[in-house]
Parts: sequence; structure tokens; C-alpha cells
Amino acid sequence: RADPDFYASLLEKPFDKTLRLVLVRDVAAKDMRAAFTEQLQPRLAASSPEDAAAAIERLGACFTGEKLASSTEVLISWRAGGSLVVKVGGTETTVDSPPLGRALFAIFLDAEAISPGAKAAFAERVPELLRSPD
Repeated sequence: RADPDFYASLLEKPFDKTLRLVLVRDVAAKDMRAAFTEQLQPRLAASSPEDAAAAIERLGACFTGEKLASSTEVLISWRAGGSLVVKVGGTETTVDSPPLGRALFAIFLDAEAISPGAKAAFAERVPELLRSPD
């Protein structure tokens, strides 16, 4: 699935999308916030600096406390209407920022995706997701 248009369609088409991250080691909450900030800033460059900073801050607020323990589940759902639902452990937060939703999913689906393996796995699941239930 090397076709960039395929991945652009996954990003741009208005349907609910969910990322599930499961930590395999303890991670300091500040490190999680810093990693997302590093990846989101260039992807939010088209937004005003104030809007981008506010969106990143709202997302960062989801990662509280000193650390996120190994096996913590992070669910990030980007709703077709543009809002994000972020669930870290048992705490759920809604962030209304369509540009942030696009930027978050671009981390995994754009040309500079941080994990080519995850990007390929998303593509492999699309036919399964499109199949009609019997």
C-alpha cells in the first residue's frame, strides 16, 4: 500500500477512526507530552500558532501524574464531526479540534509516519473493516 492517495484518503475521509496504544514500559507523563508535541507541531503548522499551542496543551493535559505505567492503554478516537475523545487508563477527555485530530492520525499515516510497520498494519486492516457483516 505505497500509494500516498490511499493514506491521504484515510486521513481526509469523514469516518470515525481510533488509535489504540498500549505502553510496553513505564513512561514519564512529561515524556509522553513532549513526544506528542514534537510530532504535532510541524503537522499543525497550517494552524495559527496560538490554536496549535492550545490544541497541543489540551492533548497534553490528558497525560497527568508522574508516569504512565507499563500496559496503560491510550485510546484516541477521532470522530467524523472532528472532535477527539482521548482515553488514558480510565480517564476520558473530549477535545474539539479537527486540526488536532488530523495531525494526530498523520503521525501514523502521513509520508513521515513514525512507524512504517503501524502504517502498513492500518492498510492491511482496511479490507476487513469494509467487509459487510453476514
